[in-house]
Amino acid sequence: MKMIKTHFFLICLFFSISLTSTLSYNIAMKEMNTHDAGTGSITNQHYIYLENSHRNNWQYRILVPNCIEIIRHSTGISLRYLYLGYHFIFLGLSLMFFFYFLRKWFSLVISLLGVTILSSIYIASYNIFNPSDIMVLFLFTVCSYIIVHKFHNNAYHFLLFSIFFIGMFNKETIVFVMLSYLFYHIHHFSLKRKYWHISMSILSILSIFLPYFILRYMHGFSSAYIFAGISNLQSPYTWGLFFLLHNVILIWALKGYKKKPVELKIFFYSTIFFYIGHFIVGNIKEIRLFMPVFIYFIPMALFTLKTESREMDLP
Repeated sequence: MKMIKTHFFLICLFFSISLTSTLSYNIAMKEMNTHDAGTGSITNQHYIYLENSHRNNWQYRILVPNCIEIIRHSTGISLRYLYLGYHFIFLGLSLMFFFYFLRKWFSLVISLLGVTILSSIYIASYNIFNPSDIMVLFLFTVCSYIIVHKFHNNAYHFLLFSIFFIGMFNKETIVFVMLSYLFYHIHHFSLKRKYWHISMSILSILSIFLPYFILRYMHGFSSAYIFAGISNLQSPYTWGLFFLLHNVILIWALKGYKKKPVELKIFFYSTIFFYIGHFIVGNIKEIRLFMPVFIYFIPMALFTLKTESREMDLP
């Protein structure tokens, strides 16, 4: 009974944090009159997604706008309130799964500290309206939790494949979680189960590439922001934002890297590809793009904090 009360309290706490962020998000939505692509209000953005009018890779991110539109059509609730509700629910769920992800290595108090850091970075980094962003964070936390806690349960692998498949209709970023999954198989590879490792790896790759080609068959091929990395390198403003977001967290995450748990090292390998990909095809002044990597950097930094406090004999 005590454990049930504790978990209920924690869930209420996570959704309280989510509510605070959602209220800030509401203010941003009210004040947003123009978009950096010149597409106007939230309502205009929503219908541009539905009509596939974007000329970059945004026309492939159809999951959230279409789900929102189905609910709007069924209930008559305004788009603003639907997007606020979506933000509230999925940010709360993201924080909850992140907490249980952290519990693999940390106490309740340290895990709550990690959740507080993630929510603070999220509020600070959300500088543009994009329906897929909060879903990316949610899918990363769910998949990371499953990989860490349920990797040896075969049924959960098929749940992951389903998430990979559906996640591709939200944003291509889910491919980096799939890389972590593949790296996990490499780490746990054994000759006795080689056919299982190989078959699961192939299925995970198919779950990414099938929707990738389906979407491009439906909406045509877009070159996205190929070689945007050149402009990224030339912008002092961009680099200022980048280092402002990462600063102490990244330094502490990399400190004492060899002593970090092997699971976090595996996730860190995928973040290398994450950064390379976003520097080549992304506009890194949109600092919200880097939110998913903090799911891994925060626990790595917390390990450093834990180690330092032991060495200094702190409670």
